[in-house]
Amino acid sequence: MNWKKWCLTIGASAWLAVAAPQFAHAAEHEDVFIIYKNDAGKQAIEENATAIVKDFEAFKTIEGTFSDDALRILKSDTNIQVIEKNATTYETSARYTTADLLSITNLSWSSKMTGITRPWTLGLTGNGVKVGVIDTGVAKVSGMDHVTRLSFVQDNPATSVDESTVYDTENHGTGVAGIITANSVKDGTNTVVGLAPNADVYSLKVFEGDNAEMSTILSAVEWSIENNLTVLNMSLGSAEPDAILERAIKAANAAGVTIIAASGNESSLSALAPVDYPAAYSGVIGVGAVDQQKVRSYFSNVGDTVDFVAPGESLRLLSKSGGIRVDSGTSFAAPHITAMITLLKEKYPTATTAQLQALLKKYSEDLGVSGRDDLYGNGLPNLAAFVTDEKLPTVENEPITPSPDDSDGSSLPIDTDDEAIETKSDAQQFISNNQYKITTWLSAIQEGRKIGLRTKFTPLYSLYSDLASPEKKLVKAYNKKIKTVVTSPTTKSTKISATNLTKMASAKTTQIRFTTPIKSSTLTENRVVIYRAGKEVSGFKLTKASSGKAIRLTTTKTLAKGNYVIMIDPTKLKTKTSKAITTPFAIKFTVK
Repeated sequence: MNWKKWCLTIGASAWLAVAAPQFAHAAEHEDVFIIYKNDAGKQAIEENATAIVKDFEAFKTIEGTFSDDALRILKSDTNIQVIEKNATTYETSARYTTADLLSITNLSWSSKMTGITRPWTLGLTGNGVKVGVIDTGVAKVSGMDHVTRLSFVQDNPATSVDESTVYDTENHGTGVAGIITANSVKDGTNTVVGLAPNADVYSLKVFEGDNAEMSTILSAVEWSIENNLTVLNMSLGSAEPDAILERAIKAANAAGVTIIAASGNESSLSALAPVDYPAAYSGVIGVGAVDQQKVRSYFSNVGDTVDFVAPGESLRLLSKSGGIRVDSGTSFAAPHITAMITLLKEKYPTATTAQLQALLKKYSEDLGVSGRDDLYGNGLPNLAAFVTDEKLPTVENEPITPSPDDSDGSSLPIDTDDEAIETKSDAQQFISNNQYKITTWLSAIQEGRKIGLRTKFTPLYSLYSDLASPEKKLVKAYNKKIKTVVTSPTTKSTKISATNLTKMASAKTTQIRFTTPIKSSTLTENRVVIYRAGKEVSGFKLTKASSGKAIRLTTTKTLAKGNYVIMIDPTKLKTKTSKAITTPFAIKFTVK
């Protein structure tokens, strides 16, 4: 999917672009940080390192000493995510006091429109709130030295440019992040300053040029969840929904992350465009743009998923060159709401997204027709009247996922009452509890990558009936790609058959017969796995016929209701004539 750049910001330390030096003795580089994707990447690092200083296993990162030749080898390894030769050294940034902020003169009109000086007088500056900005990176400019920068973009070794740099190459993310957290920068008679300047902001770069790969966006969301970020700005979008991204959004929601996204800029003076995704997803606060007169910007997308509007036209923004530039877009409206949510989160650290949204609505100016509308949502938030003893509103929990027949997302609503939760099947419960894990599996399939047959595809296959339509299509396509031989009560195969599939609950045994005899010594117990509702089922005993034409699986355990998949991994599997077997075997049955 082609993710456009109408929002985003991220930053980090510059990633290494390794060149081959022409020296008799290769140079050694100390304190190099390398992020690996998988075990193969980790092994490659260990084999090429001169010395390992530390293995940050939780972050898939190794610090060590490497030669130029070693770095060149690792840079071309597809199992390596990022190489950072000159790691950024962070210093404690100066924190603004209330007096500092209130002494700033000539705030821009957009800052004044948010009523930001009122929460500042109450000491609310974003202190202690971790905010992620998924975007194009943040430049190394005055006013943004305190931002923590990370890049999830992989360098292309075939180019002379280091695409993985944590810095902003598109002049987008710097402006977005600056609205949230910039230290004061003079712009003639105006001062540009972040609305939540003391927030802990993390620039999460996902864009290479104007586009972002789904895998990089997912990695940034995953990192946000694992590192306990509480607010996430996504000034990016697409007109088309994507079940993979939606599941990742739900996983972040379930982890307590409040997500704000731009509504998109596809409207015109003659036509209105619907809200882009992810802003259109339930559980995401969608933000449109208004001008200095509080009139909807003509380009701002509209619809029932616009929650608020904010300044987004002719704004003074930090530039990647270090100066101030003027730009417009819902990309820059969204971080105004992100910053205000950050201040509220500082005051109410345990508040849910629904409570924060309800509180912001209470302090919003109703624009357009009376009440909520598709052009302005719930209106323009202004915290000028925010009171010290404001109580959090009581909000009834509502499902944040679409209904089962929605074609653009997950089929599983998140229930909010005990009775509803009790009616979930085991498969539905597994999906609800493992949103991100399932998302990464499906994303890999969508991008044409292989996934583990026994540990990833088989549990996914066992969940097939409970997946959404677009997810089922991905699983079905992958099954066809790896040429799985399938048998079930309704699917027959000329290569394999199995007994008792309709009465496994009582029989507790099945004989699996192969048309082509298998070399018995190659079919070991670890080649066969059984999954139900996403989880491996233990307790089955494997016996093999000496002829190689059959195996038997037997259990003494009571089999729970649900859909089962028996998967036979063809790795190292051979026929009686020692011919390699390359296709998996899947046996499906249901216990009712």
